[in-house]
Amino acid sequence: MDEARLAERLIKDEGKTNYTYYCTQNHLTGGIGHKILENEPEYKQPVGSPVSKERVNEWFQHDMRSVQRDCERLYPSHWPTFDEDLKQIIANMVFQMGLGTMKKFVQMKKKVIAKDYRGAAVEMADSRWNRQTPNRAARLINEMKNLASDS
Repeated sequence: MDEARLAERLIKDEGKTNYTYYCTQNHLTGGIGHKILENEPEYKQPVGSPVSKERVNEWFQHDMRSVQRDCERLYPSHWPTFDEDLKQIIANMVFQMGLGTMKKFVQMKKKVIAKDYRGAAVEMADSRWNRQTPNRAARLINEMKNLASDS
């Protein structure tokens, strides 16, 4: 997977901050969409606390490694065979929602494996994720549809 391309896309989608804030799901967040966990020192700091550039980069590198592993777990025998554009779509979704939520996209996963990208796009559109983050979802749904026209 082209990590530089994914990183660029994620920074555009998530933004990049050097302070903590609450995301739309009311999770303490910082850096590039990093959900701050209870075991992290920043968790006990007040919202709006500064975060160093080094810490933001540390979080992001960790999160990028986690996304790669989670994508491989989600599609164990298929991930290596997916083309780059499909990997970018799925990795973006995994970064945003996490593996647990992505596992709930059962029908989308079946459609992706079957290379039914139009069907996968329909499943993506018929989701709470689409209603909660419509701009990002619309772009990724369109990218999935475009894979159908390319094949």
